[in-house]
Amino acid sequence: MLVGVVAVDAEGFMRRLGFRRVYLVVFDLPTEYSGMELKPVKSEKGLGFLTFFRENYLEFARLRARFYYYLRGVAYRTTAGWVLVSEPDEKLHKVFGEVVKRLNELSGNSRSIDIVEAFLPVTYLRDQLAHYISELERARERLIRRFRETEDYDKAVNIAKKINRFARLIDRLRAELENLNR
Repeated sequence: MLVGVVAVDAEGFMRRLGFRRVYLVVFDLPTEYSGMELKPVKSEKGLGFLTFFRENYLEFARLRARFYYYLRGVAYRTTAGWVLVSEPDEKLHKVFGEVVKRLNELSGNSRSIDIVEAFLPVTYLRDQLAHYISELERARERLIRRFRETEDYDKAVNIAKKINRFARLIDRLRAELENLNR
């Protein structure tokens, strides 16, 4: 016999306990180093290795770079995985799907990029995000130093674009940190 039904607001309950709903990007992608061979060689300097990559290693590297470029624009790194700044959308699924599909074709593997919903402690998220922002700020400072030292115009333009991207990313992540403090 059903006596009564209690409606529970799970997200509200978890928020009161100090947790926040997040979306983690979880993946294990093949790299350009898979299928690589090392051959020992001896020289007057000692023992060394020749590295032989598969023919398509550059495509692997480009795909992984594309994936991380996009990922850094929509998520921040934590020890639990990459946390999306907002809910996953169709574009995110499309980009991740294209990358993993092509990497699997090249490697013969069946890896995946998954988006997992989880509740994590807000204090943990704040600490992890603050740490990630400080890493990005240090990387941006290194780029600024490189920009000041370079004499090649094309390189300077490329570095300036990266500096601006870092600045926009840091600003967006600081806004997310403020949102976590509410």
